[in-house]
Amino acid sequence: ATIALALGIAASARPDRRVISFDRLDPQNYIEDAHVVDRNKVDLSATFIQQIRDNIAAFEMQDKVILHFGDVEKMHLKFESPISGLLLDADGAIDRDFKLFYNMLKPGSPVIIDDFDDNAHLWRWSNDRIRVDLKHRLTHQLGQFFMDKGLLEQSHIVRNTFFGYKPKAVTQAVNFDAMDFIPVYRSILFSNVERSQVPIGPVYGTRAIAVQTLKTRTPALYKALRRLLGRSPATSAG
Repeated sequence: ATIALALGIAASARPDRRVISFDRLDPQNYIEDAHVVDRNKVDLSATFIQQIRDNIAAFEMQDKVILHFGDVEKMHLKFESPISGLLLDADGAIDRDFKLFYNMLKPGSPVIIDDFDDNAHLWRWSNDRIRVDLKHRLTHQLGQFFMDKGLLEQSHIVRNTFFGYKPKAVTQAVNFDAMDFIPVYRSILFSNVERSQVPIGPVYGTRAIAVQTLKTRTPALYKALRRLLGRSPATSAG
């Protein structure tokens, strides 16, 4: 996303602008099997930072991107000019992100928020644990909260990415410290989960559905694969 924004700036009428990117360097974002890494013993930050810099350099966008690593709320944020766009794809705490950046954002500027859908997400974290991720639903509820307050307007949603903008009518600074976000966080206590994301037995729900589809539509291939795996299709649930 950072590279895409930088490429857009380079091709725009204002190529002098920059993308300011924040990354907390959470290993869960970079390793498919993050649970096998002891984050207290293994520091992969240097590897991640170098990979990020190499990726940006591969598109020759290093002069268009300013990188900050660490927790954004712990940094001293100083900008010489207003922000003309905001993309959020972090931990779902967009109440914190709005408090940090909203008043710097020019009215009418685009706001893009990823992981924006009203569902909980589940996946197998280890052999005996299921990870419950409410980030998407929290992001959705906070986004709705800001829309109800007249601080955010929706343009459209593509899959689970929100595209909108800061209303042009909001020209005064907003006091986010005076807002009560507790009801929003309480609203995620009871959450829906898409059926395809509920783990079934030793496999993910999506995998079980795929097996059932294969069994129904191409039974000959299904039986051949089961024989190849040394399992009887008559006694296996997939």
